Amino acid sequence: MATCVNEDKTTSNNPREMSHHSSTDHNETLDVDADFDLDSLEEISIEQLFNKRLICIRCHHNLSHNDKICNKCFSKEKKSIASIFDVNQPLVFTRTLVRLSSEIEDNRKQCNLNHLSRQNNNNDIIFNQVYKELQSRHDSSSFISLLLHLDGINLCKSSKLNLWLLSCSLIELPVHLRYRRFNMIVLSVWIGHREPLHCEVENKL
Repeated sequence: MATCVNEDKTTSNNPREMSHHSSTDHNETLDVDADFDLDSLEEISIEQLFNKRLICIRCHHNLSHNDKICNKCFSKEKKSIASIFDVNQPLVFTRTLVRLSSEIEDNRKQCNLNHLSRQNNNNDIIFNQVYKELQSRHDSSSFISLLLHLDGINLCKSSKLNLWLLSCSLIELPVHLRYRRFNMIVLSVWIGHREPLHCEVENKL
């Protein structure tokens, strides 16, 4: 899913394209980029990064933290309640864009040079027709577009409890940097007994 964000605003726009994956590898190790500053993570507490909320997956009603029964549809099943952890988007996007601003600008300049010299025989998303239409709509303004990824993993086979991670990568980054773990942004984490509701995914944009 691709969406456009102006660099001075964190608003989203169309067009969109969903990238949907399912992961079952529990032994995957976390590779840290050599140039990534781990101290920047230590400055942010979990409370600052995420806001937890509960939702009834039957009627889509938001619940208070202590609710065991939905006060709208009165469902008493534990499996009908999902936990959602929403990231603090202004904080995370600001820090990420500040850290990667020089790489984004250099890539923009290189892409413009390739376009002018007609050396754009590249299959990367930044050269396709949808992206060109996005550029034409925003004229010369600097914007950031996002490629969204929805990945799921099974937490407990006996109860079918799943964790779903909604994340995004910055399309304006060069390809060799775009999909590095610490250059991708987590938007939301969903823990429940079914896939995330479509409306919840839309609300993150």
